Amino acid sequence: MSYYELKEKVQKANTFDRYMWYVLFSFFSIFGIWLFYKLSFDIKKFQEHRTSSYMYFLCTSICAFSLYSIIYLIPNRYKVLSIYSELNIEQKQEIVKKVLENMKIPVYDNTATYYYYEYGKSLLSWGYNLHLAIDIHGFYLSIQGRTGNGRYGGGFIDLGGTEKQRRKIINQIKLFETAE
Repeated sequence: MSYYELKEKVQKANTFDRYMWYVLFSFFSIFGIWLFYKLSFDIKKFQEHRTSSYMYFLCTSICAFSLYSIIYLIPNRYKVLSIYSELNIEQKQEIVKKVLENMKIPVYDNTATYYYYEYGKSLLSWGYNLHLAIDIHGFYLSIQGRTGNGRYGGGFIDLGGTEKQRRKIINQIKLFETAE
């Protein structure tokens, strides 16, 4: 499976989820702008209660976080990473098998070029969806954090857990690749 096929597959699997987050944070940014407008024209009402500085901070925070989410967090959640490799397909399949075994994920089909797993669910952590593909050009992976039991789509704020898992898998692939 190529990079573009995996990217299409990941985006297709998360279409509703992705647009739901975009709409939600667009509403938040519009609410923040509306709040700022309301504060600018009804300043006396807020000054009577001595809350105008808090309201300016609140509307600025809402707008900043929602725009940061729209511009950076949501697109970053669905990215597909590629690792170039000159190894043949069989060697790459062995590397994938070793990486998945290190993560304590059972490998049922070692002849595949696309792997999908849900892993990492425990009492204190959320689970992750792992999409991993290989072809003659390299390895391609996408990881998304899940909230709860994953019924409601992917997680949004995972405090860097997804990025940590991405780095962990990339480092393992590079480690096993240099050993080959």
